[in-house]
Amino acid sequence: MKEIKPYKTLQGAKAALDNGGRFFNLWARAGDDRITSDELTKAAGVFGSESIAFLFLDMALADLPEEQRQQVTNLLTPGVAQRYRKKCPNILKPSQAAKAKPGTLVIVEGVPTYVEEAIHKRMTFFFVDGIMIPIPIDDHYQTYDLKDDRMARDQPLHMVLTIRAKQLNQDAVRCGGLLKEFTLEGKPKKKGTYFEPVYFTRLESKPGK
Repeated sequence: MKEIKPYKTLQGAKAALDNGGRFFNLWARAGDDRITSDELTKAAGVFGSESIAFLFLDMALADLPEEQRQQVTNLLTPGVAQRYRKKCPNILKPSQAAKAKPGTLVIVEGVPTYVEEAIHKRMTFFFVDGIMIPIPIDDHYQTYDLKDDRMARDQPLHMVLTIRAKQLNQDAVRCGGLLKEFTLEGKPKKKGTYFEPVYFTRLESKPGK
């Protein structure tokens, strides 16, 4: 999970996003008032995953006024702009995201509470001399409950972070990621929809949060 520090000025956002793309991109030019897919994924720190780059875009622009956010998204090239309108993340409260379907890309703001460590078992496959060999994998996670605020009594959003991530404290955060189905080991096993964030932004705590 990577931390995003949102852009504070329109000029800063344009400079970071209209960046010329990676060295092998021969078509994009920095500062040409066009944001291509390669420029956007470079800024987001991902390769080829445009939907994750859209998540980054919305979180990186979150602190700018609506008019300035619109000025930036208007720089997206036509194909990218069309896909952005179709695939941009849903901005929800944690209690709303808890009811959304797996596969939904969401941005939520809330207060995390650590629950426990857990294991998700999965199977991967390798081919050796034309033979497919199954390999069991144990993914270790930290689990959290993400609430709308400290006093909220609505259903929290169950969240997982890789065990290698720094443990979150109980300060308010904005997180962006994907809702996924997990089966976590234990007695009993916990099966359901969990939120796996890709990005986060630290927020200033407000009264009640």
